[in-house]
Amino acid sequence: TGCALTESVPPPDPYLTQAPDEVDNTWSLTDLQNTVTQAETAGGWQQLTFHHIATGLTDPLTISPTLFTQFVQWLKTRPATTTVKTVDQV
Repeated sequence: TGCALTESVPPPDPYLTQAPDEVDNTWSLTDLQNTVTQAETAGGWQQLTFHHIATGLTDPLTISPTLFTQFVQWLKTRPATTTVKTVDQV
């Protein structure tokens, strides 16, 4: 709450960039999609942090491979103005 939806490109401080909380096991496909569509509306850079993509881990910073695959497949359908890059590429 109170944070910008996206970071500017280039960021004012490349070592202190704005991003939502890391993706964890409470996130749904709808949560991931909403984060992207809100960023598309706002413009700028949206960083999503995935710590673990696995099954059987008890770490709360883990999402399932199924959820990640669904999200990536959905991302492929986004408009050409939305691109996926690593932090280094941005």
